[in-house]
Amino acid sequence: CNSLSSVVIPDSVQTIGSAAFAGCTFSSIKISRSITSFGGNPFLWCKNLTTVDISENPNFVFVDGLLMNKNMAQIIYCTSSKSGEFSIPSSVVSILKNAFHGCKQLTTVVIPNSVKSIGVGAFDSCNGLQSIIIPKSVTFVGSSAFGNCYALKSVSLPNSLSFPLNAFPKGTKVNKY
Repeated sequence: CNSLSSVVIPDSVQTIGSAAFAGCTFSSIKISRSITSFGGNPFLWCKNLTTVDISENPNFVFVDGLLMNKNMAQIIYCTSSKSGEFSIPSSVVSILKNAFHGCKQLTTVVIPNSVKSIGVGAFDSCNGLQSIIIPKSVTFVGSSAFGNCYALKSVSLPNSLSFPLNAFPKGTKVNKY
């Protein structure tokens, strides 16, 4: 959909799946009031997307480049322009599938103790990410959660947390605490 300039989502649609608009080149999208859930980041590889208009949808918020559910417990999507150090809001419980995918300019992400789940590919291809501390509150880390994060040199995580072998790039030092 690299020539798609706009999208109208009909009111009959309630869920938008993960990667539904993958690779689209539009810079903004309006989410209709009928949408009640996302199956993960629907905007994978949408490098030009900077605005998600949820003005008519009471179920979601778009704040500081993040698309989240209304109570800000789930991060669904982060614009790829997010850079430097970023602290995830303390209201967040889950980071959905591919939420931060391709945020290449992120160097540090601070994950609060409220987070319980880091979805499949949540930080995949965040090439600038250098280190990460996963708090004890996290009980799930999905496959390739930090895949292709080749600048990632060390990860600190609790002893009790099990994770897939491909959660981090090969050669990443995993420190358990």
